[in-house]
Amino acid sequence: MTPTEILVPRLPPELLRRHACHEPTDTRYRAAARLAQALWRESRGLAAGRYRDAATGRWRRLGSRFGLRPAAAGANLVDSILMPLIRRELAYCEPGAAIDERRLWQNMLSSQALAFSLFGPLKLNLALATAVLSRLAPDIIGVVNEIVFEHSPGRGDTRFTGDRTAFDVLVRCTTPTGRSAFLAIEVKYTEAPGGVGVEPCPRYDELSRQAGVFIEPNAPTLRSGALNQFWRQQLLATAMLRNGLYEQGRVVVLAPLPNRQACRATALYASHLVSLDPAEARFQALTLELFVSALAEAGAEPLADLIAERYLDFRPADAALQDALAA
Repeated sequence: MTPTEILVPRLPPELLRRHACHEPTDTRYRAAARLAQALWRESRGLAAGRYRDAATGRWRRLGSRFGLRPAAAGANLVDSILMPLIRRELAYCEPGAAIDERRLWQNMLSSQALAFSLFGPLKLNLALATAVLSRLAPDIIGVVNEIVFEHSPGRGDTRFTGDRTAFDVLVRCTTPTGRSAFLAIEVKYTEAPGGVGVEPCPRYDELSRQAGVFIEPNAPTLRSGALNQFWRQQLLATAMLRNGLYEQGRVVVLAPLPNRQACRATALYASHLVSLDPAEARFQALTLELFVSALAEAGAEPLADLIAERYLDFRPADAALQDALAA
């Protein structure tokens, strides 16, 4: 464990069951986040939702899911004032965009809901977006011009990656020196990067060589389940630059510090890059904690507090653990 990592408590199954949060496949962090979300919902008197268990096919209550009524009121967004914006984004989403609306509105662990909560307010206030993001990427953010969600320049288009790779958020901007640029942002909340590796693909291999940011463009680890999403996003960013859509660009992964799996995956990915300088590697790993601090420094303290309370405050889960241990 590195000094920057934050440990969350390992929670007993009986405590998780008490709040309808016991999921045996959860990581330690995901279980703590699930309980924290359930306690946040309970403290506000909002009804829990149900979901169909994939193993049994039965519907059951889940503490980290909103019931239909609070979901319809926008409870899964950090501020319900974002509802009109998100409804419009859904109505005009790009063809082929991977947006699961049920998950967006009901699943409290949804990283898509987190992405909308983080960047929706910035889309509504581009001056605030500039103030926040210039603190995190000062070399590339001069002025934020536009923010779009679930973006790809062309799903399936062979001029790019020829697949369905996309970014959770794309920030279109002008650099301090006046060049057209972008930040392509992947948001992780409780997800642990993993899964199957990618099949051999000549277009991937070609872009990996052209990117100029990898120590070994043909490294099998880049194509592994743990890293291939970041790698494919880097390839898509490379294709966007080579096709002349922008002059500069960078892939950014945003995750909370306690999500050790995500943070370790970004560190492993960075070890395959020619430089740790984001300007040279066109890659940057940021913590959600740092993003929230930038919000506060930019004058959006109320929004920063809302996000921190909802997504970063594990004190209620710790208090519930202490009560369980005392009992």
